Amino acid sequence: MAYAYIFYPTKLGLSELAKDRLSAIREFSDLGSGFRIAMRDMEIRGVGNILEPEQHGNLVAVGFDLYCRLLQETVANLRGEKIADDTLPAMDLPCDTYIPEGYIKDIAQRYAVYKKLSSCKDFNVLQEVKEELADRYGKIPMPVQRLLELFQMRLMAKKVGITSLSISKGYMTIELPSDEKLIPKVLSLVTTFPEYLTLNPRKTNCLILKWTEEEEGIGFLKEVLRELEKVL
Repeated sequence: MAYAYIFYPTKLGLSELAKDRLSAIREFSDLGSGFRIAMRDMEIRGVGNILEPEQHGNLVAVGFDLYCRLLQETVANLRGEKIADDTLPAMDLPCDTYIPEGYIKDIAQRYAVYKKLSSCKDFNVLQEVKEELADRYGKIPMPVQRLLELFQMRLMAKKVGITSLSISKGYMTIELPSDEKLIPKVLSLVTTFPEYLTLNPRKTNCLILKWTEEEEGIGFLKEVLRELEKVL
């Protein structure tokens, strides 16, 4: 185990740039974090222009990940290629889904966790985030558990092609792809759970899920998503 002590004159104060860099060093202190520190430094100062010699850029405004994604989409458009939409369907649960300040005190670290979750595209990455939270910050409180479950169900919804999930007045509307071939399969699912599921009479690609108490509602929504994965 090695330690690094960094001293600076408190009377002079630190610039925002210096604070950002110190925060990155403090946050990425585990073994093998050199690459992550370098990536954060690029976010802070920019990586330079692609076709010019300057070592600066406008990366701070959008962040490195978004910058790279926008660049990838632009290049693909110029080539006439189609970019797959990896956006997760929107979903709100009627319960607390956030990271309490008492669990992760540093606002930059809380933001980093939110950023990791928002960029999760598969279940393995989500599981890694969950294990990292338990390892670094201890027992996961209920609001964070609910936040993780929210992203888990959004991933499940994306997998079966659900376009949106919205809840209002004790009912959740699950909008499926508009495909007539899916109607018999969806009807069979409704007949399997008649006490919880109904079909929207105006839109045959919409399921109506009765939402009861928090635990029961979340549990049954997971079950419905698993059943949809089987039939779709």
